Amino acid sequence: MFDLSVILSFENVSPNVFNSFNTEIEKILNHLKDLDLVAIINARCRVCNKILPVYLKKSFIENSQDYPVPLVYSHEGHAILIFIDKDFKIRGTELVNLTG
Repeated sequence: MFDLSVILSFENVSPNVFNSFNTEIEKILNHLKDLDLVAIINARCRVCNKILPVYLKKSFIENSQDYPVPLVYSHEGHAILIFIDKDFKIRGTELVNLTG
């Protein structure tokens, strides 16, 4: 994610700048659930006939101007369009054709 050699090529940059990086990231990941930033919704895919857990940022729904909010979820070579209301409930799904 970071090109350490490029960062260290600047003057006055020490490799010690990253000493606490892993520790801080681990703390954040361990407490991510407590932050309540992500919602999990279960969407049924009519193509593969599976229930799919879809993880989405709550702010994606909460900051929307209109409801239901459309979300394209791609998996296993196909995609579904999910319509999510302001209470994080699925109001419909449709198959989406992918081009490639």
